[in-house]
Amino acid sequence: MIKKLRIKFILIAMLSLFGVLAVIVTSINVLNYKELVYSADETIKRLEDTGAIMPQYPPSLDITPDGEGGEFNTMLPSDIRYLSVVYNSEGYILSIKKGNMNLDNNEALTLSEAAYNKGGEWDFYGNYRYHIRFTQETIQVTLLDCTRVLDTYSNFLRISLIISASGLVAVLALIYILSGIVVVIFGIVRRFVYDVAQHILLMGLW
Repeated sequence: MIKKLRIKFILIAMLSLFGVLAVIVTSINVLNYKELVYSADETIKRLEDTGAIMPQYPPSLDITPDGEGGEFNTMLPSDIRYLSVVYNSEGYILSIKKGNMNLDNNEALTLSEAAYNKGGEWDFYGNYRYHIRFTQETIQVTLLDCTRVLDTYSNFLRISLIISASGLVAVLALIYILSGIVVVIFGIVRRFVYDVAQHILLMGLW
C-alpha cells in the first residue's frame, strides 16, 4: 500500500511540475515569437516608408535627413538584409532595391515572386518575413531576412526545453529519493508502534 501511495505521489508531483513548466516555457516562447514578428514588421514598415532606402546616420543620432528630430528617431540597423521589388498594376517591374543581399536581379525577382505567390499580406517565406503592399498603381513586395533572429529564437527554444527537461529529471530523482527515505522512516515508525503496542498488550495480560 505504501509503495502504491509513493507512486501516486510521484506521479501527481511530476504532472503538476510538468504542467507549470509547460505553461511557463510556452508563454515565454510565444511572447518571444510575437516580439520577433512585431520587430520584423516594424522594420519592414520603416523600409517601406523610406522607399527601401537605408538612412545613413549613426543610430545614436536623433536626426532626420533635414537635420531635425523626428521620423528617423528609431534607426534601422545598417546590417539588415532586405529586398524590395515594386511592380506596376500590369506586373511590370518598376524598381528593385537590395540591402546587403548578394543576389542578382533574376534571383531577387524569383524570391519576390515566390513570396507573392504564397499569398497573404504578412507572412514568412523561409527565413524571410515579407509584406505585400497594394496601392492603386503599384504592388510592393518587401522581404526582410530574419535568419539571425530566427536562429536566436530557435536556440532559446531549444535551450529552454533542455533546461526544463533536465529540471524534470532532477526533481524526479529528488522526489524518488526523498519519498524512499519517507517510506523507510514510516516503516521504522510503524514497526516501533507495533512493538510498543505488543509490549503494552503483553504487560496487560500479565
